[in-house]
Amino acid sequence: MVLLLLAPALWNGFPLIFPDTGGYVTRPIEARSDGAVRALWAVSVCRRPAIVWPNAIVQSALTVWLVVLTMRAHGFGGRPWLAVGIVAMLTVCTSLPCIAGH
Repeated sequence: MVLLLLAPALWNGFPLIFPDTGGYVTRPIEARSDGAVRALWAVSVCRRPAIVWPNAIVQSALTVWLVVLTMRAHGFGGRPWLAVGIVAMLTVCTSLPCIAGH
């Protein structure tokens, strides 16, 4: 189920980033001081993309855990194929994998 949620990031070859990340990457070049910490983080991510993958994996795993926990709270616990079906449906029909794989 984690791989289903990571599908967009795996297809992209890099965990998805928000549209404003590029602006933070250019801040040190433009000598702008606002958002300096995030700018340093974004620059370090661009140089070493491997540091972003653990975050995307943990976020996807936590999302799967929440789906399974919600199913258990509603009396559908112990049905792993139903959980896989729900995550697959959420992967195809919503923007959840784009957010979880960020």
